[in-house]
Amino acid sequence: MRYVSQIYNFNISSVVKAILIVNFSIWFGLVVVLQGLFFEKNYVFYFLGLTPNRVFQDFWLWQVFTYMFVHAKGVFHILFNMFALWMFGSELERLWGSRFFLTYYLVCGLGAGCIYLLSLFIGFSFFNLSPLVFSVPMVGASGAIFGVLFAYGLIFRERVILFMMIFPMKALHFTLLIGGIEFVSLINSGVGSAVSHLAHLAGFLTGFVFLQGWKKMQNLKIRRWKKGPVHLKILKNDDNKEDVYH
Repeated sequence: MRYVSQIYNFNISSVVKAILIVNFSIWFGLVVVLQGLFFEKNYVFYFLGLTPNRVFQDFWLWQVFTYMFVHAKGVFHILFNMFALWMFGSELERLWGSRFFLTYYLVCGLGAGCIYLLSLFIGFSFFNLSPLVFSVPMVGASGAIFGVLFAYGLIFRERVILFMMIFPMKALHFTLLIGGIEFVSLINSGVGSAVSHLAHLAGFLTGFVFLQGWKKMQNLKIRRWKKGPVHLKILKNDDNKEDVYH
């Protein structure tokens, strides 16, 4: 088992660095300065955040994309998300390549937003969900970040990391624990809580579906040229042995 310190690589990969710059620029320029000093209301959140009413009634479809680049005014929201992105995303990008990592990150964010909207629609249609939830904008990169956490736990499952910076555990166990905490929190607080646990879990789910679907498509392409079963080798674990999707 490898040392905990191996996860802390201070070299930020190119796409992760670009995402950090974009997020911090939008947070400081639009949220802290423009909205905080010049606007009387939270216009940035309602225009760029994911507000269900605006999507369903006014077809502001861009919000499914833009919400993941907007964060709350409090500094801890963006710091936590961007720290997690740097901590787990840079290593994934170096392993996958910049193009695939960016695609995965954006798909997880988009998937989390779409699943969030679909869940609200189902909850309102069949389970008497309060319509007030539809007027509250959701902001933050957490859906995409949780997709990154899922991939990291899957790929570097034997890597030891520090939970809460204190407790050492394997990356896979860390991912399962975080997912369990989010599920329990969703059950206890519901979809109308200040923290969108539903979007977090949706990022997990999107990451799983994306990786499984990509693996199957690549296997299908290879089988067109080869006969018999093919095991697509896309990942490497910490023991320098190939992890194989079957």
